[in-house]
Order: sequence, then structure tokens, then C-alpha cells
Amino acid sequence: MRFPLVILTLVAAAILPNFANAQYKSRGASLWQRRNPQHVYYFRDTSARSVGDLLTILIQESTDVGNRDQRGMAKATDANFAFDTAAASSGGGSASANFDIGANSDRSYDGSASYSVERDFTARMTVRVVALTTSGDLVIAGTRKQMVGGEMRTLSITGIVRAMDIGPGNTVRSQYVADLKMCYDGDGPESHFTNQNWGGRIFNKIWPF
Repeated sequence: MRFPLVILTLVAAAILPNFANAQYKSRGASLWQRRNPQHVYYFRDTSARSVGDLLTILIQESTDVGNRDQRGMAKATDANFAFDTAAASSGGGSASANFDIGANSDRSYDGSASYSVERDFTARMTVRVVALTTSGDLVIAGTRKQMVGGEMRTLSITGIVRAMDIGPGNTVRSQYVADLKMCYDGDGPESHFTNQNWGGRIFNKIWPF
């Protein structure tokens, strides 16, 4: 009787650990089931393609405008008018008169003006794809606000980007953005001090000289 009991004990000791391991494996969560598909593949293309994707714009704009205008006008006018008249009376007398009228005028105008502006703007901003065109291009838009020295500065960008122009790191240069509209504005003590007030702007518009 004791020998069969020993055999059953050995068989149970050999089976139960495997059964417990099988239950643990069946209940355990898999690392692959919890994976994020966007970070699994090393060679996955992470460039913006769909609405809601993010895209980084590398802004590097330079403006160099020069204009020079020079004009000269001159006008001269000469006018002369002369006539003679004579008259005789019945008593044998006579009278004569000479008229000579002349007028001269000279006018001249010389004017010159020059205008030159040089501006550089460099920044880096991440925007969002808000729509797709019929040809598959990305319509992007974004706004960034930053407080600098009590001055609230706002940078807004809209435009259209071709997918083929997106470079490494999901970035695109501003010169490749079609219909680019960029606005950089400030609101604070600095802007209020440097910008011309409304009275000065009205005066400049109505000033005739």
C-alpha cells in the first residue's frame, strides 16, 4: 500500500508545477500586446501624413527691400505781344501809339527719395495638420504665445506643405511652405512705447506735405 502512495506523490509533484506555470503564462500580460505601434519599428516613417499629425516648421525668413526714385521737371514759357496804332483828325492832327507786352515764366522741380529695409526672422515652431487638399498636400496651422519681459508675443503660422518636402526629423523649411502667412505680434509695454499712437497715425494720413 505504501509503494503506490509514493508513486502517486511523485507523479503529482512532477505535474503540479507545470500546471501552475501553464496557468501563470495564460494569465500573464504580453509585452507585445501592450506595445505602441508608433514606437515598435525602428524604420517606421513618422512624418506627418494625416489630419492631427504634428509638423515642425523651421522658420528662416529674410527681407531686403531697396527702392530709389529721382525725378526732375522743367518748364519755360515766353510770350510777346506788340501792335501799333495811328489816328488822324479832321483838323490835320495825328496820333500814334505803340504797345509791346511780354511775359516770361520758368518752373522747375527736382525730387529724390530712397527707401531701404532689412529684416531677419529665425524661429522653430511645431504646427498641426488641420486638413488635406485634394492632391494630398497638408494644410497646417499653429499659434504659439510666449511671455517675454512682461510682453506677450504671439506667433501664428498657416500654409500648405507637400509631403515630399518634409525632411528628416519631421521638419520642413519655411521657404517650402506654400501660401505662407506668418504673423509675429507683441502686446505689452515695449510695443506700446515703440509703436506710433492713434493720433500720430491719423495726423500722418491727413498731413498734405
